Amino acid sequence: MTALAILGPRSRPQDLSLFQQLLPDIKVLALPTPAAAGDALAHTDLALIFGGDGTLHRHLNALVAARAVTLPVPSGSGNDFAADNGIRSAEDAAALLRDFLAGKVAPRQADLGLIRTADATQHFSCCANVGLDADATRRANALPAWLKARSGYLLGGLAAILRYQPQRLIVTSNGQTMLDAHAWFVAVTNTPIYGGGLPIAPQASIFDAQLDVTCLRPTPRWNVVRHYPKIMTGAHVHLPEILAFRATQVRIVTEQPQPIYSDGDYVGLTPCDITVAPAALRVLARAAA
Repeated sequence: MTALAILGPRSRPQDLSLFQQLLPDIKVLALPTPAAAGDALAHTDLALIFGGDGTLHRHLNALVAARAVTLPVPSGSGNDFAADNGIRSAEDAAALLRDFLAGKVAPRQADLGLIRTADATQHFSCCANVGLDADATRRANALPAWLKARSGYLLGGLAAILRYQPQRLIVTSNGQTMLDAHAWFVAVTNTPIYGGGLPIAPQASIFDAQLDVTCLRPTPRWNVVRHYPKIMTGAHVHLPEILAFRATQVRIVTEQPQPIYSDGDYVGLTPCDITVAPAALRVLARAAA
């Protein structure tokens, strides 16, 4: 079995050593470009991704193409995909790898999302955001790394609520218009959580061949502030201002091009088409999502 470790910016040597004991011949790439990682992944059976959702996101296209078994090792500022696979620490990931090597665990086929813009086609593991959530992510990314890892999305979200101006969002699914209004945001999610554990779509699953779409309809700014804490518990899904539905295909159009963020990374500008990519990633998971 050929194995590759891809190290993200917050990876720790002590975490890597846990896996080198199990895989002495593992190849290690530190902060590779997507092209360099793609070349290595083309000849890899097992890929260990040391980082958060952003690190995984940057190499998803290559992981899907290579069909490599993927093990996320959480060491980023947001580790939602790993958490949704029952992996909350490097020790969890090492124990899972040990069981895989012993034949006690088999890879599962996890869904991904796929974004198409005029300039790019990109898989995502957790979410794609337009509007307030995208602005919150942009602000969180500008924070120092230590602060972003602790409460970055919360702080970015609060700043965005105070300053973001709602834009006209036209959201269609399978030819049906679901939203056409100056709304606050649309989030298209594959996992139940994003942004470091926020349960934006508590009912979502990475094994159901569907995406979950959450929109915040027009509402006064003070109402957004008032309801913001509900996102921390998932109680926002019961608010009348929330539109939520499940889909396999979503198109988002805006009057002026708006930034799209996915798994914490900027991916392009609207308009965009987002589809589910069923069973696209072979992943090691401790518990069913």
